[in-house]
Amino acid sequence: MSNFLKKYYKWGIALAIIIAVGIVGEVLYNLPITKQSEYQYLTGEQIKTDGFAVTDDVCVSTGKGGKIELSFPEQYVDKLYYQYDYEGYIDPDEIHNKITVNVVRKNKEIEIADDNNYVWGSSIINIRQVTDKIVIELPEEAEGATIQRIAINNTTNHSMGRILFYMVCAALVLMLISIIKDEINWKPEWVFLSVALSIGGVLLVTLPSHKVGLDEEIHFGRAFYLFDTFAGKETITVEPAMEDLITTSMANWPFSVAQSEEEHKLEKIYWNSNLQYDTGKPSDANQMEGKAFQLYSISYLPQAMMIKLGALLRLDFTTIYMLGRMGNLIFYCGIVFLAIRHIAIGKRVMLVLALMPTALFSAVTYSYDAFVTAFSFLGIAYLITELVEKGKCISYKNCAIFTGALILASFPKPIYIPMIALALFFPASKFRSKKEKYIFKGIIAVALAGMLATFMLPAILEPNRAGDTRGGDTNIGQQLRYIFAKPWLYTKLLLSNISETLYSYTIGQGGLGDMGHIEVVRNSIPISLLVGYTAITDSKGTNGERVERRHKIIVNVLKEGIKSSWRLFLLR
Repeated sequence: MSNFLKKYYKWGIALAIIIAVGIVGEVLYNLPITKQSEYQYLTGEQIKTDGFAVTDDVCVSTGKGGKIELSFPEQYVDKLYYQYDYEGYIDPDEIHNKITVNVVRKNKEIEIADDNNYVWGSSIINIRQVTDKIVIELPEEAEGATIQRIAINNTTNHSMGRILFYMVCAALVLMLISIIKDEINWKPEWVFLSVALSIGGVLLVTLPSHKVGLDEEIHFGRAFYLFDTFAGKETITVEPAMEDLITTSMANWPFSVAQSEEEHKLEKIYWNSNLQYDTGKPSDANQMEGKAFQLYSISYLPQAMMIKLGALLRLDFTTIYMLGRMGNLIFYCGIVFLAIRHIAIGKRVMLVLALMPTALFSAVTYSYDAFVTAFSFLGIAYLITELVEKGKCISYKNCAIFTGALILASFPKPIYIPMIALALFFPASKFRSKKEKYIFKGIIAVALAGMLATFMLPAILEPNRAGDTRGGDTNIGQQLRYIFAKPWLYTKLLLSNISETLYSYTIGQGGLGDMGHIEVVRNSIPISLLVGYTAITDSKGTNGERVERRHKIIVNVLKEGIKSSWRLFLLR
C-alpha cells in the first residue's frame, strides 16, 4: 500500500472509530432504561404531602415550603417529570435553584437541585437510579406553589449532543495516542485548532439559548443589532421575547439551565415560537433607542455576520443564536491559530492558556472578551518573536501587526492600551542606528498617547460620564479625581489587590477556571500545575531562542498591573 493510501486509510479508520464510539456510547447510555411508550403518572396513595393541600393529584402549598413524597414499586427511574406554578412574581434569588429532589436509594438520599425554568412551567430531571421513593422539597420562600402531573419518564430519548460529546472524547483520545506514539507530527497550532473546535462545537450544541456568560444579554443585544448600529438607526424594533433576551429577566435567568435533553428541546420550541428574525415583518412591538456606535462595536462583527447569515438562510431563531456564538468561536480560533504559529518561543504555553476554561468559554458565548484575548495573544506573539530573534534588526511589519493587534484588543477594554508600551523596551541592538531607534520609539509613544487620549479625554471633558458601557453607575471622572487626589492610597489599594489576587488571576481559578454562570472550576490546583509545568519546560524556541529575564518581568508586572487597575477602576 502506498504512503498516500496508508495516510488516508488511517484517517478513515480513525473516523470510523469516532463515529462508532458516538453510537455505542448513546446505546450504552440508554441500556438501563426499561422502555415505556408513555409517562407513568403517579396518583392517589403514591403521593403523600406535608404542607400541601391535595385535590385530584394537584398539590397546592398551604404555607411556606413543603414536601411531596412519591412512593412506587422499586424500579429504574430515568427521569422525573412534574409541572409547577408560582403565584405572582417570585424573586429569582429566593426561589430559583432551590427546589430539591431527593432520591432515596438503600436508605440513603441523593440530592438533586432542580433549576426549574420560569418559562415553560415543567421540569424533566435526570434521575438514573433504581429507587422506590422520591421526595420533592420546596424552600420556605416558595409560597402559593402548585405542583401537579407528577410522572416517571422512562420513554426513549436520544441526544445528538451526547453523541457528539462521545465522538469528541474519542477523537481527543486518538489524537493523544498519535502524539505519544509520534505517528503524526502535530504542530501546536493544529493541536489548538483541533481541540478548541471540538470542545467548542460540543458547547455550542449543548449550551442553552439564553444568557449563561457574564453580561451575555448585553453582548447579544449589541451583536444582534450591530448592523442597525452601523446604519445609524435612532430606534430599533424589539419583540417582547427579544427584550427578555437582551435584558436580565426571568425568561433569561442564567441559572435556569436545561437538565435533560427534553428540557433542552422545550427551550428551543419556546424561543422559536416566540422569535423570528424577519426585519420586514410588520410589528407593534416596543420601539427602543438605537445603540450608538462605539469603538468596541467592531468586536461584535464576527458574531453579527453569522447572525445575518442565519437570517438570510431563514433558519429558526435558536439556530441563529447558536450561529452567532459560532462566529465568535471561529474568529477566536483563527486569530489564536495565527498567534501560536508565529510565536518563536512559548508555543505550548500559549496553547495551554488559549484552551483554559475561561478563554474557551468566552469564545462560545456572546462576548467581546474572546476578541480581546485573541488579539492580545497575536500582539504578544509578534512582540516576543521580535525580542528573542538575536542578530536580526527590527521588522516593521511585525511591529505594525503587534501594535495594531493590541490597539484592536484595547477597543473593547481601553485598560489594555498600556500593553503597547512593551515596544518601548526593544534593546538598542534591534535597531540599525540611534536615529531609527528614536523615530521608532517616538511613533510608539505617539500611538500610545493617542489611544490613551481616547480613554482619558472623554472622562475629563464629561466627568459625569458612565464608566462601564454595560450599565451601572460607575463614574470615570470621579474615579480619576480620586486617583490623582490620593495617589499613595490608590497605589496601596493597587498593590493590595495584586497581592490578594495574584495567584487566582494568573494561574488560578479567577483567571483560568471561570465559566460564567455555568460553573467555576473549584479545584484550580491541576490547572496551576499544568500551566506552571508548561511555562517551565517550554522556555526555549525551536531555534534555541530564549526570552531574557528582564523582559519576562516587565511583561508580567505590566500585565498584572493592568488587571488589578481594571478591577479597582471599576469599583462601584
